[in-house]
Amino acid sequence: MIFKNILTYEECDDFIKYFESKNNYEDVQVRGSNIIHNSEKAMDLCFKLRPMLESKLTYKLQPNQGWIRKYVKGNVLHKHWDGRADVAFSIMLGQSDKQENPLLIYYKDIPTKILLEKGEGYFFEGGTIEHERPPIKSDYLYGLYLGYRKVEKETSLL
Repeated sequence: MIFKNILTYEECDDFIKYFESKNNYEDVQVRGSNIIHNSEKAMDLCFKLRPMLESKLTYKLQPNQGWIRKYVKGNVLHKHWDGRADVAFSIMLGQSDKQENPLLIYYKDIPTKILLEKGEGYFFEGGTIEHERPPIKSDYLYGLYLGYRKVEKETSLL
């Protein structure tokens, strides 16, 4: 599910400035990239977006991860399932140019190319659907990952 304008350009730029001002560190999942796991700013957004996401779902969400990653040219996010989150929200914060740097989502083992513009996000079941990023073509790309656990909706006893 693609969400347009989930963040404004200014909000994206604020996330990038935040990332650059904090102690980001080398990511073990994407060799050569840098990351901040579960930053306060990313987790705040994870909670803030929850009601909007839940309004489109048949279940509730429990926020549990919020990462900001800076990819550089050639970085690869290998095909995987998310281990600690049932659903994922991948948000494009910005990149150095207009080259295509897709997120590939494998529905029934067939890759679906997801192209996001700055401020757009893609919501999917990352815990059960494989996904990856082929080698990054741009000099850099900033992405925001929000991970949620599924929680059953409460039902009324009346």
